[in-house]
Amino acid sequence: MLRSALLFAFFATSGLGQTRSATPAIVFVHGRNQPIDSLEAVRAIFLGSFDRAQKQWLGEAIVPAGDLGFVWYADAIDPNSDRIPTSGSCNFAEDMSRAAEDMSTAAEARRGDIRDDLMGLATSLHLDGLGLRILTADTYKYLTSTVTRCEADSRLAGELSNRGFSDRLIIVVAHSMGGIVSFASIKRNAESLTPANRFSVLRLVTIGTQVGVPVILKGLLGSYVQTPVAEPLSIASWRNFINQGDKLAFPARASFKATNADRLPVDIRINTPGERHSAANYLADRRVVRAILWAWCTSQLTSKPAKCAVVEEQGDVR
Repeated sequence: MLRSALLFAFFATSGLGQTRSATPAIVFVHGRNQPIDSLEAVRAIFLGSFDRAQKQWLGEAIVPAGDLGFVWYADAIDPNSDRIPTSGSCNFAEDMSRAAEDMSTAAEARRGDIRDDLMGLATSLHLDGLGLRILTADTYKYLTSTVTRCEADSRLAGELSNRGFSDRLIIVVAHSMGGIVSFASIKRNAESLTPANRFSVLRLVTIGTQVGVPVILKGLLGSYVQTPVAEPLSIASWRNFINQGDKLAFPARASFKATNADRLPVDIRINTPGERHSAANYLADRRVVRAILWAWCTSQLTSKPAKCAVVEEQGDVR
């Protein structure tokens, strides 16, 4: 019953019907503060943590390696990087960005507003070190550079295409700033004029993210935006995890609206010791892993791993 309800809600809102594979892929999206040459090391942290968490709970990893993807955008977002965009669609964004800079009194004022808002947020949270850099350097560049935004946002679609996941349901697991990038990517994609090109997000799982912060949403969507903002229709369900003591993790539910309340973010507070903001710590938490595996297991319409019975017996995380 739960499986059918979740799939029905997704298919009803996506408009894609049975054109997508019923077996979802799981795609991880990293946070910031990653050296731009550390792709393989960071990928190993995410996939390795998820693998260990499955084995610790179920005795084995039940999700095949071929169903796992990883989105890398550190090279696009690095404050010291001035790279040429690799996505063809971003060449247009680069031209538009140059044109905006040529007439940029309003653009400069907007950048100033975003800078002030982010500094105010960092000050209110008493951030220093990594947290301060994430908000005032990395996030600032992402929110104020058209080319950076376009390039980072294009990476999810690129990974789906490269891994052969474009026609599959997806579960997106996004850490920290990756939650902002994932939301922006999904929102832009949901506005595609071609329904077949739209993502089919069975579940969005955000861990330690800032995407629900109103000043972040204003930076993403425009200074005129008031929360709650509309959640993209292509997201069927959303779980947002907040680790106790993580100053960079924020609730999301109050910042979004949807015609179907079941699609809204569910804020879930956990208490995993150690480095409170690390992706590895979040992925070691049983409730985070349950949220991922429940969506994956209950979407299997044909054969499924036997250990899915354990996952389904535990129920969804709320």
